[in-house]
This record gives sequence, C-alpha cells and structure tokens, in this order.
Amino acid sequence: MCVFKSKVVGLNFHKVENPVESGDYVILAAEDNEHDPDAIAVYNSDKELIGYIANSEKTLSPSNKKNGALSASELKGKLDFNDKEFYAEVDRAFKTCLFIMINDGKWSYIGNKEASDIGFVKASELADTLESSNDIDELRAEVESLKSIVADLHEIVLDLKLIAISRGK
Repeated sequence: MCVFKSKVVGLNFHKVENPVESGDYVILAAEDNEHDPDAIAVYNSDKELIGYIANSEKTLSPSNKKNGALSASELKGKLDFNDKEFYAEVDRAFKTCLFIMINDGKWSYIGNKEASDIGFVKASELADTLESSNDIDELRAEVESLKSIVADLHEIVLDLKLIAISRGK
C-alpha cells in the first residue's frame, strides 16, 4: 500500500455548500478535459466539484515537488483511474488550495452503489459520538485486532510469493 501526496488547486473557482477542512476526505476521479488530458477532478463528500489536482509548473511549485507532491500526470502514472475513484485525506486546507494524502488502497469502482453510500466522517464528529472511555478502549482493541489480521495477511502474501517464485511463475 502506497500513500501519495498531491495538491488540489482551483478552490476559489468552485463555490460549494460544504468546503473541506483538514482531516476531511475528498474523492478523486479522472475527467475528460479538453485543456488537460490528465485532469483529475476532486470532489467533496457531497460530490460537489471543488477543484483539480495540480498539473503544471504554475500550480505545482518546485517546493511542492520537493515536499513530495505529485502532479495529476504523475498520479495517473502510478494509480489506475480507469473506472475508479480514489479517496484522499486533506492534510492541509487553505482558501485556494489543499494538500492531500492519497492511499492507493482506498478506491472504488465509479458508479458502485455501495461506494456511493460511503459516509465521510470528520474526526471532530467521531469524537462527539464517543460517549465514554469504554468506547475509545473498544475502538483501540478493534484497531489492534485489525492490525494483527493485516500482519497475518501480509505473511500469507509473502508465503504465496515465495511459492510462486519456487515454482518459476
């Protein structure tokens, strides 16, 4: 699983009901665009267009690149956007741009009914729903359990790779 950084620009051109903040999730989808064949549109949790992944030297500065931000063209070279949308977390939010973290494991097929019903929750809203320290302890226990499952799956994948290599495949 890889995490990529990028910059979303054009926020000042798209007026939306619910602007995004640090910690929110956004949706990335490739877009047919006559001005940029590698355009990646960015939507808020209400599926309102909020901007685009930066894809030029004007919008993605050398310091952005130095800090690991990828252009839309670079992202398309690393992620398969064919019929997929990716989810990214807003790392930093400003009036005109966002800096986001894209996890290549968080995606769904476009038009997937289940994916379109995914709820986006802000950390502050999640904290409000926790009624006691027991809830937090239960969540921590669940996270530890999931970490253990992921570690087990990782070992299984490594074993399968070794079997495939030993069989010459």
